[in-house]
Amino acid sequence: MAFLGSDRRRTERRPVDLPGSVGLANGRRLPCAVTDLSAAGARLSFAEISLLPVRFALRLGALATRPVRLVWRRGPEIGIAFEPPDAPEAGPPPARD
Repeated sequence: MAFLGSDRRRTERRPVDLPGSVGLANGRRLPCAVTDLSAAGARLSFAEISLLPVRFALRLGALATRPVRLVWRRGPEIGIAFEPPDAPEAGPPPARD
């Protein structure tokens, strides 16, 4: 039985503190902090609030760059899902909150 507010994630999320950056289609990189991470996605926090495309490339610290998809946004934080390696990296910006 599901309870209100229950976590819908399929994989366990763990708190982390990693530097990251978002690669935009225009070549600009937007720094962020990765605050939690799972095998399926992550939570990112930004100092600068900006419109982001639905799909973009995320660089996790010194780790590999991964294509991701924007899932949710609350103020300066977003939730992303990791996409397959051949997924497109850019798309139109989502509607603002």
